[in-house]
Amino acid sequence: RMSMARRPTHIGPSPHTATQSLGFPTCCDQALDQASRVVTATAALPAQSRSRAHTNDLQVLLDRDLFCLNDRSVCRLTQIQSFFLLKKLASFMVEEEKKPFEDEVLKNGYRYSLFETIFLGREGELLLHTARIEVLFKLASYSLQHPSLSLFIPLAQWLRKMIGRSSHPEELISLLVEHFIQPDPALRLYDFLIPVSTIAPEFGVIFVALAPRENCVGFAMASIACACLHGYYDEFLVMMADFPDKLAVPFAKHSFSCLAKYALQKDECDEEEEERMKNNEMEVDEEEEKENDEETKDSEEDDPEEGEVPTDSLEQRLSRALSIIVNGWNVRGVKIEIDGDILSQMTSTSRRRDLVEALISQKGRKILIKK
Repeated sequence: RMSMARRPTHIGPSPHTATQSLGFPTCCDQALDQASRVVTATAALPAQSRSRAHTNDLQVLLDRDLFCLNDRSVCRLTQIQSFFLLKKLASFMVEEEKKPFEDEVLKNGYRYSLFETIFLGREGELLLHTARIEVLFKLASYSLQHPSLSLFIPLAQWLRKMIGRSSHPEELISLLVEHFIQPDPALRLYDFLIPVSTIAPEFGVIFVALAPRENCVGFAMASIACACLHGYYDEFLVMMADFPDKLAVPFAKHSFSCLAKYALQKDECDEEEEERMKNNEMEVDEEEEKENDEETKDSEEDDPEEGEVPTDSLEQRLSRALSIIVNGWNVRGVKIEIDGDILSQMTSTSRRRDLVEALISQKGRKILIKK
């Protein structure tokens, strides 16, 4: 009878001797290369067949040589090695994006199949799946800075599937808020999130619906919300209608009010405007009026590129975006809620009158003003 000391500890097929001899990080390269080969060979298959193509041998290889899990499904890497693994994965994603495809449909199919093989190949096996998701969330944060932003395309697709099925969307959003929104705005870490709004608009919608909360809405959160909403209002409204309970409700009850409070706060421009009204000094000379017209025209165009100074304040742009959401809101049984005190503090001459007017005009129909 085999003694405990000599009993094999490996679970699953026995590893090849050559593979077993490879140390970190060489083993990661081999595992990623094998995953790429398998996905490339099966990319043309129907989705149902592709899922069956994730053989157990490949998943064992990924567990052992990529995620470096021991027999208790715990990563055996040091902190430095774990960071190096994130770098490996991000670089791998960048290289995979360079592969030529006949059309965007094939590319998207390959991209998601690769994502699914690497990060979702152990769904249904709690410990192994959890270990991979932990790496995925850390990779999402790292990829924003690497950058390897293409990860957010399949990531957004998966998060959409998880809405209402697990807490993964909320967990990832909370992690990114902690890493990029809550730090000192002077560090401008939130800038790393802005490009995702155009690369993966679906992710931007989920972020705006779940992220803004009373304790974290400042310049950073408002900037991200503006970037995610600008140009994607229809997509936002459609997703709210598609997920009334899990996206529309948290947005309507919490996120909107927090963003509106920031957008409607008085700034120096409001104070100057009110002072001019009190002194009946509302006349503007012809030259200044021309400059204002040019600023208004510029503000209606795309958001300024990085490094440019926007002509409108962030509060104005956020106000404009939220007013579009209010007027287009069409989620049955869900009204957007806002604190009445926020509106009572604003005057009719506010530079954000578009949002104030939208809230008042839709009161009772789409808006619930809390007292």
